[in-house]
Amino acid sequence: MNKLICFILLFLSMGIYSQSPNVSFEYDDDGNMKLRKIIVTGPSNIKRNQPDEVPLEDIIGEKKILIYPNPTVGVFQLSTSGLNAKEINYYCLYSLNGTLLLKRTISTEMTDIDISAFSVGTYLMDIHLGEKVSRWKVIKK
Repeated sequence: MNKLICFILLFLSMGIYSQSPNVSFEYDDDGNMKLRKIIVTGPSNIKRNQPDEVPLEDIIGEKKILIYPNPTVGVFQLSTSGLNAKEINYYCLYSLNGTLLLKRTISTEMTDIDISAFSVGTYLMDIHLGEKVSRWKVIKK
């Protein structure tokens, strides 16, 4: 009886692992993830996931940060949910050599950032929400 139970448990666990999703990623030339695909194999009644088109996000404390589109052609949006107006909130945009290009206060949950005057390339951005910092790589096409 114990062997039968072990066999059933082994058989069921093999079925569970065979349905694990396969995840594949696509990267651009700079090493930034641009696409995540989740492929689920198994019975046809399992809902298949489509490629992830949602911008990548960061969560610091109780605040959620989204930047999109990235790469950008000039103007991109910075979305910060859970913003606390009593804290000092701002962003700094730097060139790759560390030169400060922009420093602006974040006062609303949706901020447009215009980098169309800057040349094509990669920039670094620090987002300061209170005492917490989130670091990003922004690409201008």
